Amino acid sequence: MVSGIEIAGLISAIITIVDTAIDFYDAIKDLNGLPEAFKQVHARLPLVREILLDAKGLAKNADENEASALKSVLENCQEKAEELKKIFLHVLQDKSEDGAFVVSVYRAFVMRNKRSRVETLMQSILEDFQILSTYAVFEAAKKKEDDIEKARQEMTKVPPSIDDSDLEDKSGSTWNQNAGRDMYVLSGSGRLYHGGSSSYEGQHMYFGTATPQGTHPSPNSFGSCVIKLLEPVCTSYVAKHNSLVSQRTDGTGDWLLQQKSFKKWIDGSCKLLWCHGHLGTGKSILVIDTPTACIYVYFDYEAASQPTVADLLASLLFQLLKKQKSEHIANQIENEFSDWKTNGVPRNSDRFLTMIKAMAEKYSKVYLVVDALDECHEHPSNTRQDFLQAIVQLRSVNLLVTSRTHMGLKQLLKNPTEISIQAQEADLRMFVVSRFRGGEKINRFMIEAEKTSPGFQSLAVETIIKRAQKIFLLAKSDMDCLAACPTAGLLREALAKLPDITTTYDKALQRIQRQSPSQQQLAKHGLSCLLFSVSPLTVQAVCHAFAARDRRTYLDNDYIPEEDELISACAGIAVVEQTSKLLRPMHETVKSYLMKSPEEIPGENYIATVCLNYLSYDAFPETVKSKSELEQRINYYAFMKYASNHWVHHFRHTGENERLKSLAMNFLRNSAKVTSSFQVTTGFSNIPHTVKGVTGLHAAVYYDLRDIAKSLLLDWPDINAACSEGQTALHWSAKYGRDYLVDMLLEAGADPECKDLEENTPLHLAVMSEHICATEFLVKKGARLDVWNKRWTPFRWALKNGLRKEALLLARNGADVNVLGDDGWSTLRFAISYADLDVVELLIQHGENINRECKSGWTPVGEAAMYGKVDLLRFLLKRRAQADTPDRYGCTPLRHAVRYNHTAAVGLLIEHGADKDVPCEDGLTPLMQAVLSGFERLVWLLLEYGARTDIVDKKGWTALHHALSKRASSSGWLLLEAMKNPDVVDRDGMTPLHVAAGHCDAPTVWLLLEKGLQMDKRDNEGCTPLHIAVCRDDSTIFELLMERGANANIQDNNGLTALHHAAKQGKTAVIAHVVKTIRAYGLDRQQRLSNTLDVNRPDFQGLTVLHHAVRKNQLNVLLELVKIGPSLQLNTYDDKGVSPLSHAILHNYLEVVSILIRAGA
Repeated sequence: MVSGIEIAGLISAIITIVDTAIDFYDAIKDLNGLPEAFKQVHARLPLVREILLDAKGLAKNADENEASALKSVLENCQEKAEELKKIFLHVLQDKSEDGAFVVSVYRAFVMRNKRSRVETLMQSILEDFQILSTYAVFEAAKKKEDDIEKARQEMTKVPPSIDDSDLEDKSGSTWNQNAGRDMYVLSGSGRLYHGGSSSYEGQHMYFGTATPQGTHPSPNSFGSCVIKLLEPVCTSYVAKHNSLVSQRTDGTGDWLLQQKSFKKWIDGSCKLLWCHGHLGTGKSILVIDTPTACIYVYFDYEAASQPTVADLLASLLFQLLKKQKSEHIANQIENEFSDWKTNGVPRNSDRFLTMIKAMAEKYSKVYLVVDALDECHEHPSNTRQDFLQAIVQLRSVNLLVTSRTHMGLKQLLKNPTEISIQAQEADLRMFVVSRFRGGEKINRFMIEAEKTSPGFQSLAVETIIKRAQKIFLLAKSDMDCLAACPTAGLLREALAKLPDITTTYDKALQRIQRQSPSQQQLAKHGLSCLLFSVSPLTVQAVCHAFAARDRRTYLDNDYIPEEDELISACAGIAVVEQTSKLLRPMHETVKSYLMKSPEEIPGENYIATVCLNYLSYDAFPETVKSKSELEQRINYYAFMKYASNHWVHHFRHTGENERLKSLAMNFLRNSAKVTSSFQVTTGFSNIPHTVKGVTGLHAAVYYDLRDIAKSLLLDWPDINAACSEGQTALHWSAKYGRDYLVDMLLEAGADPECKDLEENTPLHLAVMSEHICATEFLVKKGARLDVWNKRWTPFRWALKNGLRKEALLLARNGADVNVLGDDGWSTLRFAISYADLDVVELLIQHGENINRECKSGWTPVGEAAMYGKVDLLRFLLKRRAQADTPDRYGCTPLRHAVRYNHTAAVGLLIEHGADKDVPCEDGLTPLMQAVLSGFERLVWLLLEYGARTDIVDKKGWTALHHALSKRASSSGWLLLEAMKNPDVVDRDGMTPLHVAAGHCDAPTVWLLLEKGLQMDKRDNEGCTPLHIAVCRDDSTIFELLMERGANANIQDNNGLTALHHAAKQGKTAVIAHVVKTIRAYGLDRQQRLSNTLDVNRPDFQGLTVLHHAVRKNQLNVLLELVKIGPSLQLNTYDDKGVSPLSHAILHNYLEVVSILIRAGA
């Protein structure tokens, strides 16, 4: 698909070309003799550039449809702009001061390269812009419509830059100068008229120009005498041709002329070209001037009389003679002339064909165009086939045939080169815009309507294009309707009330009625399939269905029509999609028209009959064994897939029809054929009924055919017959919810205890499929409720899947509530886990033990607590369910309720006696769980209910320890308020203060200190909270502890004080605070401070704080320490007799040495 970005890129490319052309002109504008047309073209280029620049910004927003339509017009515009640029460049490259030389250079370039004149190119570009103005992207062009039209009109008045006389080629013929559009494509039978471009080999080539004026024989010449004799027996197409030419629209159809196949046909390398398309999409004629000849035939189904083959060949001979001089008349014709004068012109096809061959040799090329071949009557005289067989013998003639798609031409013409004629939206838009602007009255009315209703012109164009759906015939009809309006007001009303296209359809039906009876029968069959099929059918399937109209036991190929014959018989109402090969209506209104048509088209009864006939072929009892075999069968029997899937739909819509019912009964009584049909329907998928052994009774159940089932049961041999999945018709009735049929089958003796291969009874399937009525029927008829399939009873399945209605029904009718499955689950567990409270209540009323544990230790109360089912929990507790029964992990219901934050369940359990302090196997109490989970509301609730705060877990942690480890400040504060003695030591000797310091929680440290916790308690490694604060590099907590009087001289088990650790680890902020504190005391008071803060205290190895800073090369720490002054002992020795300075020198720490020496070491 084309995108808006691609359109923006295309516009940018054209802008670049225009800019370059302007630059080239600026370089040649002063040349002597430069034609005035060059200056006039240059004067219009800024207008073109301005509109393109504005459109570039909007192009990115264009949708796919608009972008696709814009692309073809813009590409044409780009091509013309590029030609213009090349002309300017060529003149620039060969510029001379000689004016005559400039013109000769320009003329030679144009002649040599078959270019258009510059003024013609510019005029054509402006016409393209008029088309573009109808799109939202080209808003600027819309606003400048008057400027564009004025510029275009002015370009038509510019003196020719090259005279027509200078454009004659060596043969003396003149090639047309219509901006590269000297070829016009025009529809046969008034369908489509487009314009094209290009010229070939310097010849004067047109599509749909007026009849060429050749070198006709003089009135008294021999040639004229021959023509006069021949004319009475000819069918003249001149009036038809000129009528169509008058309707042509310049600029359309360029895409066709660029087709490689078309170019090969023009140059003669392809002798036979078939242009085909659907009704109204546009098929073409061609006229070419001398020294070549173009002869043509137009077929018209509505003509009063149809020509014979001899008439057609005589007409072709007549056209060849009329274009040639007398002295060039072939000898064969001179020999025939005397006989003609005496006996008249004989209507002999062979003799005419011989003369045509002779006359064709008098021309360099002969093009024969046969338009609308599909409208040539085939019956009863085989005119179409005989005519084709004759003209293909003309080996020297280039033949072009147009017709609707899928005529049988490939066989008749031996696979010709073909082009599919598909109407382009851009062409359609050109046509509509041209019609609006081409008529003086309608153009004036459109302008008046635009003034009173802004945007009306665009609305009109878009409305017609949308209605036409790329069918020119429909657009032409709408335009004719609007053109007939006498006032602007009525024009506006007419646009809103455009008529439907029933006239077109009426003519098509009239054509069908004029066909032979067998063709009418085929047409009505095709229209019936088109009108009543549930899904689109391929044309092959429709042809196969035609062979099944009458009941046969096999597919008789002699009755399958050719696809082309089917399409031809439908007279254009039905078309075939090229890619999918589906039969489609030619327009969206076809079906509604046919439904209202008085023409009798076979309906649902007909389609149902055809389907059943087809499915009843004797070839189908053999079931296929693989998917590939099935695909082969479907490919060979093209209608089988549709018939298998949809015969019941058509059967249901037929009403009472005994003949059809009998046909259906016969089909259903043959189980092999039914199974074959089911294989097609399911396509070997994994659903249960993709099996063998499907009986007619199964099918009647599946399709819910009650009357058919009832009739079959009257003499059905085995009501419990099972398919290969082991399922009976009763299984299927239960599975598909056929309640009426369940009852009917049970009454007829069907066994409700039959099991399929999965050990499912009909009751299992009814419950699993949630068909409550079928379940009820089976229960009332005594189906066993406690029967197991491979895993489930119906009751357990209903509970497991939350099927409330089914579960209640089974419970009330005696389903065993105390059954334990292999998985250890009780019925009550399923009910509590998946069902509603009323189901649970019903089970308990029927004797289910409310406190019975499963193997896993599961209890009803635990389940309700875990999932917060408060109503269920309240119901259980009121019936004396145990509130503290633990599961296999030792977790009580209260622990589960806390863990999953079910506040209401927690309160309910405690109020019914649940132990709020019992730990699980992991040692955690409900209070600890609430703290760890961060549920502050539950912490508060449990404390309100009196939960103990002094219980410790396996690590010796209280709930407070856990709160501090999670930095759960709110919970921690609540616990502190509730605890009498928070200074609890865990197994590692850590108090809550240790934990808070270790998690850098300064506010909580402050609170703990306020609560009186000891600051200098040592843990099992001898560390105080001060040690931990230093190791965590938390200067805030360090300072807080120091301010509260913490002892910094306490040594851990390795003899290190908090200051030793700070020096080793480079905790500069801690050391800076220490230095600041020492200096604040002054020399006279530092001695007293040393009892709790002594920087000179050695560790067990005699190392002071200064030693540790030097040994670790901690320069920043060292710089802070020397600020202490005289009280810092610089020259102390460790146990090995090493001073800090000695160590620094030994390890070459030069900066440390420098610092120490400056400090006085």
